[in-house]
Amino acid sequence: TMAGDLIYKKQLMNGVPYALKVLSSEGALGSGVLADEDIPEGVAVCEYAGEVISTKEALAREKVYHAAGLFYLFDLEPDRFSTHPWVLDATRVGNVARFINHMCFDANLKVIRMGASCSYRRSDSVPGRVVLVSKRAIKKGEVLNYDYDTFNAAEDAMGLPMRKLVKCKCGNKAKCRGWVF
Repeated sequence: TMAGDLIYKKQLMNGVPYALKVLSSEGALGSGVLADEDIPEGVAVCEYAGEVISTKEALAREKVYHAAGLFYLFDLEPDRFSTHPWVLDATRVGNVARFINHMCFDANLKVIRMGASCSYRRSDSVPGRVVLVSKRAIKKGEVLNYDYDTFNAAEDAMGLPMRKLVKCKCGNKAKCRGWVF
């Protein structure tokens, strides 16, 4: 909602509002991020930042990145079948959010896409933002995670099969889908 967007924007006005710690690459999951302080439920934890590129450029880069095992592209629209023109690429330019790992179920963060905002000058147009919000209270020392496949519910409802591009390593044996997206 518009009111929710404004609240999250205010929470992120001065950058990442909570102490987060990037973990070094260890094990199957690689890098990760943990909360270095308690985080309450329902707050903006961080924005997913990256280079804003066109969908056409993202498709070209995706082929190279996929071969290298890099997965830092994030669609700015919640529907991969839309005609949205923008994608965030955090591969070379990004922040702490790019190190947050995937979890199929019971993730402690959720993705909120905030709509584009435009002013009367074209140069001030912003294609949208992606914010990671706490789904529940998160304790200091807890590893942060969210479901990378933000299209899953909509695609399931349409009866579409999962793309099955990346095998899941979330470790949630009881509820893992087997695939990230």
